[in-house]
Amino acid sequence: MSFLKIGLAFCVLATVLAGAHLAALPTSPDNDPDCKQLNWGPYDPKPGYPTVAERRAFLDQIKPLAQEAEERFQVPAAAIAAMALQESGYGYTRTSLNANNLFGYKWTSRSASGDRGRYTLTCQPARDPGKNYIVFRDYRDAVLFVSERLAKNPRYQKATLAYASIAVDKRTKSDVISWISAIAKAGYNCCPEKYENQLTRAMNDPMSPSDHQSVDNLYILSIKPGNREP
Repeated sequence: MSFLKIGLAFCVLATVLAGAHLAALPTSPDNDPDCKQLNWGPYDPKPGYPTVAERRAFLDQIKPLAQEAEERFQVPAAAIAAMALQESGYGYTRTSLNANNLFGYKWTSRSASGDRGRYTLTCQPARDPGKNYIVFRDYRDAVLFVSERLAKNPRYQKATLAYASIAVDKRTKSDVISWISAIAKAGYNCCPEKYENQLTRAMNDPMSPSDHQSVDNLYILSIKPGNREP
């Protein structure tokens, strides 16, 4: 899993009850906030998670939120959903479990975070500066916050405007991938080509990322049926 939010780029799944994981679980030994469980890396999904059912539950929640983000901010829903599952381990990283932070978005100040609180990833390695992460109210809050910044931050605005300029009924899979490539190269991720490949595989098959496109791919969130490339 790979992400960059503010400053240095860094290349990087507490049980879902009835498929409704809408708020961060209380910080507890089970969520290992201090990384005392040596088999659970700071950015990794909680060992043993997610199951197939938990992946499906996560996707069922994220898909409509990503589509709302595209409607409001003109960022591709297919990409936003792929970013959320890739960077949060389907909701099972520490930052997701303890802060609803699906994108590893750093907390730098109360004003910059929109008056949201912070969660400290105590065991984060020194090579990745900034151990504080924004605490979001729920998944929707996280998706819309990050999508708005990908639309309005000058670093990424050009890529989003280019995607938005394409008529909805003309958008293709290639347009979504081009947006991912552009924001990665603009500084969202340390390894643009690797990140583009990771998200493309996740969009191809969100249940089990693959080089082969499945019937349940994520492109259907953004692309009209006649424009979906094989």
